[in-house]
Amino acid sequence: MCLFTASLNLLAQTDKEKVWELIVQLDKAIVSKDSNKMKQILTNGFIGVIPTGEVFTKNNYISHHTKPFIGLTALTGQDITTAAIRVSPTIAIVNRRVHAKLKTPEGSENEFDVQRIEVCIKENDRWFIASGQGTRVNPEVLPKVPAQ
Repeated sequence: MCLFTASLNLLAQTDKEKVWELIVQLDKAIVSKDSNKMKQILTNGFIGVIPTGEVFTKNNYISHHTKPFIGLTALTGQDITTAAIRVSPTIAIVNRRVHAKLKTPEGSENEFDVQRIEVCIKENDRWFIASGQGTRVNPEVLPKVPAQ
């Protein structure tokens, strides 16, 4: 009975929810350095851009994010209610903000916010990530907006 209920829940999942689940899977795969999961959810033609502006193909993006002892150690703050998710029958665009913790080769850990955008495509009724880009947010340089 539980398997049947779980199957119904999966079928009832909207494309928006499926896309969001995919995005969260990518965050988890990056933090856990799970190259197999990334290979499964990124398209073969995937292009990724990290906050430094470096551009990576799928294999290079995976290699970059799976280096031992350095890189992203946490991505938090994922919230479907604050993300902007636009879905068409075969394309979805997700804009969102996450909080990142990054361990440097020197061993220090930096924390910062990243504004992310991912482009997802649907093939054979399954969603994949075709592109992703992160921009580091520096609130110190943003102009102060007076309260109204």
